[in-house]
Amino acid sequence: DPDGYNSEDEFRYNDEDEIIVQKLSANPNPSQFPLHSAAADGDYKSVKRILQAANINVNDVDHGGDIDLNEISPELRSTVDEITVPGRTPLYLACWNASKSLENSPYTTPLTTESTPDKYKKTVAILLKHSANPLITLPAVRSFDQSFNAIDRAIRSGNYEVTYLFKGFKMQDGKSYMQHYLEQIGCDNIRDGFDCEKVCYSDTKKEVFLAGYPLLFQAAQAGDLEMIENIFAYAKDFQVTAHESETKISFFAKESLETTQKNIKKYLIETKSNHPYETVLHAAVRSNDPRVFELLVDNGADPSLTDRNNKTPLDLAKELSCDWMDVIMKSQKKQPGIR
Repeated sequence: DPDGYNSEDEFRYNDEDEIIVQKLSANPNPSQFPLHSAAADGDYKSVKRILQAANINVNDVDHGGDIDLNEISPELRSTVDEITVPGRTPLYLACWNASKSLENSPYTTPLTTESTPDKYKKTVAILLKHSANPLITLPAVRSFDQSFNAIDRAIRSGNYEVTYLFKGFKMQDGKSYMQHYLEQIGCDNIRDGFDCEKVCYSDTKKEVFLAGYPLLFQAAQAGDLEMIENIFAYAKDFQVTAHESETKISFFAKESLETTQKNIKKYLIETKSNHPYETVLHAAVRSNDPRVFELLVDNGADPSLTDRNNKTPLDLAKELSCDWMDVIMKSQKKQPGIR
């Protein structure tokens, strides 16, 4: 069975963890939890109306989605409604489903004809305005072996417009959550197994990146120079300790910085996206910002590398009629390296 259900078993759900995992993936009950349901659907107009009309705690958790009682062992049936999913707030649900607003997303079946590419961005913005707490964490259970909060889900959604809303969010120690995320998780550990091409917003047709793209690719495509620099400075992928070097002996600080730079260069040259198997410089071309391209080349990205269609970043720039192709051509004459 593709869902992992053995027909020989008498009941599908035999303990609370199994019920929690199922509730995590099911839609909220709209009659019991209208705010959660609207947030999960990206229905920002309903979210705004509900919050204005009722005295609702925006950080309440729902009871998860409904489960067929016949599939639950008898001793748990009477308490199934009391088994909540800690952390499943309206904000968490909106961030978890943010990929659904991307046209041709593997998460959207079937594709809708309604053009609402920014509905989750608007939904999340409204919830944050009403003091939604993005750090409420969904604990690790069974197949979910890692704890997640709303920001984690936003980053993994690949919807960078939603991720961007959390860029300035700070933790109690004053450190930005994005810095914390990069130090703990890194910038590459957000890929999924989907392989789809030309994912784009349904109204502007502008291409966007899903979770198959590392965070650096998302930031490059969005033209977010600050995020790119933060990734270089803090992502654990590069074993970054340069920002701590002031407290260390200069020799070891220099050695650490050189290691970091080598790791960044290696990553920029060797890493390609899951779909459509592009380099980070192809992503940079889509930003239409030459500063992004130059920053990546200065840190070691190689403009001669091709995608699966054997196209270089310059080839892509010609297709997109970029007016700064001279920057790309100039970079091709340089030996990629770190300066």
